[in-house]
Amino acid sequence: MNAINPNEIEFSSLSNEDDVGRVFFWKNRVFRAIYKEKVEHVSHLFTSGLINALIEENVFVHSEITEFTLDGFGLVIEHQLAEVVTYPHEWSFSMLKNAANAALKLNIIASTYGYQTKDIHPYNILFFGVTPKYIDLGSFTAITKQHSQHLYAFEEFSKCYTFPLKIWARGDTYTARRFIQRWKFMPSVDAYIAYRLGGRLGLLRGIIFKCWKTLYQLQKIPHVLANPDVALRYQKYRNLFEFLTTLKLPLTLSNMAKLLENVKNYALPTVSSTWGNYQATLYLPNDAVSLSERLQKIHDAIKALNPDTVTDLAGNQGVLSQAILESGAARRVMCVDYDDEAIEQGYLRILKSGINKINIHFAVINPFYPEVNKFESPPESRFKSDMVLALALTHHLILTQGYNLNYIFSVIKSYSNNYVAIEFMPLGLFDSVTKEGNPPPEWYTEAWFKAEFENHFSIIEIINLEINRVIFIGKKLA
Repeated sequence: MNAINPNEIEFSSLSNEDDVGRVFFWKNRVFRAIYKEKVEHVSHLFTSGLINALIEENVFVHSEITEFTLDGFGLVIEHQLAEVVTYPHEWSFSMLKNAANAALKLNIIASTYGYQTKDIHPYNILFFGVTPKYIDLGSFTAITKQHSQHLYAFEEFSKCYTFPLKIWARGDTYTARRFIQRWKFMPSVDAYIAYRLGGRLGLLRGIIFKCWKTLYQLQKIPHVLANPDVALRYQKYRNLFEFLTTLKLPLTLSNMAKLLENVKNYALPTVSSTWGNYQATLYLPNDAVSLSERLQKIHDAIKALNPDTVTDLAGNQGVLSQAILESGAARRVMCVDYDDEAIEQGYLRILKSGINKINIHFAVINPFYPEVNKFESPPESRFKSDMVLALALTHHLILTQGYNLNYIFSVIKSYSNNYVAIEFMPLGLFDSVTKEGNPPPEWYTEAWFKAEFENHFSIIEIINLEINRVIFIGKKLA
């Protein structure tokens, strides 16, 4: 046995409600310390073959029992470390959809072993590259096989996946993201029904509201019967519950096979965003990357510096990220953009591609106005890389959104361990394709940009790429 020094570990702030154990980090590895009274339960998850079955199906993080010990705990499990952590409100539509699919597949498999997860929310899912995997070993709970086809955590699944996906499929990206972000604080179904009905309810809408809500509440019946501990508390209603389960129609909402089919059928409407197709012309019909002369020069400059990791802060669909990964210019890339349609297209393209899908990551965020709560780590710590790119971005931030250049460079700098590549557009918002655009203000000059750049970075190289494109490559100052 190898004892771990408690002074060398850091417990995860997100595992405070786990009654099975606690997640901790040690020497750049991630572990779960199991409480002594839960050792038998957790050991059975492994010896029964459940965990191996889930790992083989690629829906659960690789996990194994170790020889390590930690004072106060009875067992130590090691999990595969996710190099990059993205939160559910930072995912694109298909990322959330695939996470829902993984959660359902995991529970369908687990139910054949007599288990389901009591928590199914997407914060228990991490993306390993473009593949979502469930990570909460402490969530598995025993159920009776009689009602195992119904999802135990149906109410939570509805809040976290069904409702946001349905809203998103109606074209309302903003509200869908708010549902994902606020799932823990919302009434289970009330908010969604109110959203769909809209306005004052009145008598008829009030009746529809109550019927709709009752239908969702009925889905709890199989869950009461499926959990032996919960079933004891409702023993006197058991005969009524058993009768209601024979009326199959009202309970089909929580059937896992039906839920899986529903998730598969959710689709985005054909609505184009401002920059969603900005990089579409840089892909060949077989989805292979075809870099423009400008992007090829940038790619070569990146490769010359040999960074291990790269983050593209306005990566659009990720065409440069893909090229960097394919050429070996960096081991891992992170493509960030605030346009969720662009990230959606890039994510789907990588899913279909033959490249290494474990080392490319996507996130929908605004690096200059991030949305995180007190339990979440800021994106600049999660997406920090050896080299950070900010291409065709600063002129929009300065001339359209009014950001201060010092602030822009400070944010970009916070994402970098070493290098940056930042484009300056001397002609401002001038469109080099249409040859249209108003001239920039007098103060907006390359000398002005360079002077502020040197307050944050030492200049390695300045390259004139094309009309209205100058790239500053620098090294982060202490």
